[in-house]
Amino acid sequence: MKYQEKMKELILSYFSELDTSIEVLSQKAERHIPGVPSWVLCNRKIVIGEIKEAGFVAIKVIPDKGLESDVIEELVIRNDKELQDLTFPWKSKFKIDHLPKPPFGFMLGDMQIIEQENKISASPSVEFNGIIGILSNDKISTTFSIEEAKKDAINFWNTALNNFPKNTSFLDNLRKIFDRFESIIKRKAFLERRIHRYIKEYAKFLLPEFKKVFFDHELILHGEKRFADIIIQGNTGLPALLVELENPAVKIFKKSNELTAEANHARNQISEWVRFIEQNPANTDAEMDFLNGPKQRLVRLLWVVA
Repeated sequence: MKYQEKMKELILSYFSELDTSIEVLSQKAERHIPGVPSWVLCNRKIVIGEIKEAGFVAIKVIPDKGLESDVIEELVIRNDKELQDLTFPWKSKFKIDHLPKPPFGFMLGDMQIIEQENKISASPSVEFNGIIGILSNDKISTTFSIEEAKKDAINFWNTALNNFPKNTSFLDNLRKIFDRFESIIKRKAFLERRIHRYIKEYAKFLLPEFKKVFFDHELILHGEKRFADIIIQGNTGLPALLVELENPAVKIFKKSNELTAEANHARNQISEWVRFIEQNPANTDAEMDFLNGPKQRLVRLLWVVA
């Protein structure tokens, strides 16, 4: 196998193992996922710039929501300007003719600079989500090994367990929650229960405004049980909202603009919840009394109205 092909295989395997390890570590702790680096649990554009004569490569890894899988782009770096272009926005002081002696390597990730005068709400004046690195060829096999991916995953996850970084704004943290929500619903390992737990943890950000919200709420009728994915008690004057979550891969409409079988099934599930509520007064006792009033219905993980 050619060196370039082996290097690409190593890098792709590293990121695959990194994602898988974080998926395992985050089981039943999905609320901490926004704390992991931006290049984890996503699809990435990986640019590898080979500095041939020096025996080095420059690498840039960028999360890309438009990709269906990781992709690698290769290029040759022939001068200092091309090296600076690839490593932007980091202002590299390295010169092709004066790179450190091998073995050498470093990686920078998720960089941002915020103006001192307005730390609370200011957008970063310089921001980069992803990784930038320069490595000698002999460092690639260790930096992007499966063992290193597992170690990095443990390190990232332990850091995430300490919640958000203190030096970032609330707006930036909020964006992380939505970005992570968008990325994890596309991952096969994040099945419905995991998505439910994530939404529950960040309900005040991901759900419509509410007084109270109930997840997997039990409804009973003639000894039968049903579990409503989400029931939302709206603010005064607003109807209750019954939400059925579906895999975002499920199509709602056919080409004819008619509902698909999956969409009809989801809609029928909510209709059944309503039947249970209306035919058994016990389902509206105590704090669930608000279900006696008007009820709206919502199907789809990404809030497509049924």
